Amino acid sequence: MSISVYWGSGSPFAWTVLLALEAKGLSYESKLLQMSQGEHKTPEFLAINPRGKVPVLVDGGQVISESLAILTWLDAKYPEPSLFGITPEARARIMQSVSGLMSYVEPFVMTISRTTFFKPWDADGRAVITEAVEGVLPELQHLETDLGKSTWLAGETMSAADLRLYPLLQLLWRATLGADRKGGLAVMHALDREHFPAIDRWA
Repeated sequence: MSISVYWGSGSPFAWTVLLALEAKGLSYESKLLQMSQGEHKTPEFLAINPRGKVPVLVDGGQVISESLAILTWLDAKYPEPSLFGITPEARARIMQSVSGLMSYVEPFVMTISRTTFFKPWDADGRAVITEAVEGVLPELQHLETDLGKSTWLAGETMSAADLRLYPLLQLLWRATLGADRKGGLAVMHALDREHFPAIDRWA
């Protein structure tokens, strides 16, 4: 049975799924939706995912949405290489890392990127970004410390945690460039990858 993945450019969650498919060496049909043209809101796509969001994976007759659920499916059905670990200790460590990213990194990154790319570049928007930068910066410093001690985020091999973090960082760094094109915001340069050599090496 063939695998199809519906995704949209710029979605870090879809990127995570694409990375997982590549990491596992799986063949799949790429179905890129043009979000700017509303292809994720067509009756055809809404029949697949009524929420009208990407990513969506179709594997045979199984339709799965939400990136973490998709990674769970892929790891259960195609277990090599494992994304969630083999031992109880490894699984707990990886899920702890994934949960931490979702709770303490992802909300700030999404606020920064959405405000930078889709909101007016005014005093209110810049204040929102500044607050989010101040929130995410300590998290990046924790990640810098962890990656200074280990090649991978949650153990000795690549895992779902690495696949979750990488697109978020790319989105964050793109937002910094986007802010510069709009006139700049000095506080955002505290996020530049040159300040995080261990993260830079890992990326």
